Amino acid sequence: MEMLTKCDYCDLLRQRLTVIVSDLEKNKSNPETLNALLLEMRAYYSIQSEFLDQFANKSCNILCYEKIMSFNTLKHNYFRILSYYGQEPDTSEMGCYICKYLPNKIFCLLDETCSLKKEQELHQINIELQFHVFLLIVSEKMMNSCQRCDSFVNYRAIASALTKYLDNQNIAELNQFVYAWKFCVNLDNILACNEKVKYLERPSFSQVDLSEYITYYLDFNVYDRYEKLQDIKESLDKLSDQETVRIVYSLSHLEEITRMNNSLYENKRLEAIQNLTKGYMEFGDKNDRIAFYSCDINSFYAYAQNYVSINDYAEVEECIRAELTNKTILKQFQEKYSTNIGNKTLIEIVANARKMQSENKNYERDLPSIEDMNCILGMVGIDRRMIDEYEELFVKKDLSLHELRISILSLSRLMYIIGLHRDKINKKDNRNAVYPIYGKESFRKVRSSYYDIDHMTLASKCTFFVTCDNILFNKAKDIYSFLGIKTQPILLKDLIRTEL
Repeated sequence: MEMLTKCDYCDLLRQRLTVIVSDLEKNKSNPETLNALLLEMRAYYSIQSEFLDQFANKSCNILCYEKIMSFNTLKHNYFRILSYYGQEPDTSEMGCYICKYLPNKIFCLLDETCSLKKEQELHQINIELQFHVFLLIVSEKMMNSCQRCDSFVNYRAIASALTKYLDNQNIAELNQFVYAWKFCVNLDNILACNEKVKYLERPSFSQVDLSEYITYYLDFNVYDRYEKLQDIKESLDKLSDQETVRIVYSLSHLEEITRMNNSLYENKRLEAIQNLTKGYMEFGDKNDRIAFYSCDINSFYAYAQNYVSINDYAEVEECIRAELTNKTILKQFQEKYSTNIGNKTLIEIVANARKMQSENKNYERDLPSIEDMNCILGMVGIDRRMIDEYEELFVKKDLSLHELRISILSLSRLMYIIGLHRDKINKKDNRNAVYPIYGKESFRKVRSSYYDIDHMTLASKCTFFVTCDNILFNKAKDIYSFLGIKTQPILLKDLIRTEL
């Protein structure tokens, strides 16, 4: 690995300081980018102040008179720009400015390092990482003067990981740290949000008995078609008006509405749900079992809005897991099985694996074994059940809402890895198809899969689960059948044809 000299560090610092000013000038009209650059600028103002204090007034072959003047000019410009934006540096907060920026920047670089394969790319990022070690050394005295907050804990942990990686160049070890750190930070955010919502008073619900009705649970995308297509609107309105039918919605529908970030679309979707369900919805009862209720949708929506932050972090966790799956577990199994596995059901695959296990010669090769499926479930399953324990589980045991969800989620993750109903990240080996980048389409799909699990779980109380998504339809059909759930998944186009 090429090692930087003292002069290299000095030149890189000057370049970085200049680039930040240039970037800020280009992005004045973009509030989000501007705020990020001002945060970076405050950190670098502190760094260059400490750098000048350590070197400018001492004999050092790094800083000649010309360089000192250049750094002083840059420092003056930084102070002027920050003051203009109402962020005049506070000398008592200089260490905090660095602590709030530098660890996160270094972590992003370490995360990127784990995805690089080419020697030249690794060479370039190693130079960048060495430069950040230099920044940590320059800032060390200032940073160590304050050790009271979470940002300092992050700083110490990430600084240690950085120096360790540069010493041993062990990508596998770095990868383990990066994923562990992502999970821990995100879990901490989820727990903090959970503390805020667990004591919320829920709206006034009236429990209702819908056992004598045919019940329909509509996927979120069905409401979109209802709003946009007149023939579908007429057919679903007709279905909803039948005396023997009840269409129900859930908190998950309302949580998805909160992501629209457009009051016009939100109100339109709320109106569509109200029109079709007439206020009938699902929620967990006091024993954490799915039950039917009647509730004012507006008060329920106000309740759902309290869950925006915790759902954002839960979606991020799904993305982190998808990245981990794609980079490690999926690579281990993706070339192992026959390409026609997608034509099988989970029941058929397990039956074939049992034949394989019993040494029955009449089995298909190149399909997952019981051992493989249990190994995968051990890595991605939540409740640590083996594949045999899931079969007819819904019939064998009175599952709580939580138990049902994690069973569906565990089987869904297994099916994704072995190649059943996979559509979330198509380009598995594309470096641009990983968290937090993915690409807009893949990123949206990974996040939406979080709600797919919720909808499949809640629909299990109903007679029918209606969706427009062929992949979700097949997945729900497969999982329901394997678990012993009687709910019938149906595509919207088939439902409309049936009703007509």
